[in-house]
Amino acid sequence: MSFQWFVQNLVFYGVSQNT
Repeated sequence: MSFQWFVQNLVFYGVSQNT
């Protein structure tokens, strides 16, 4: 499992939800 992928996914999801 890639920690970077997990973090990026969380950030991307958060930004998408914020929009």
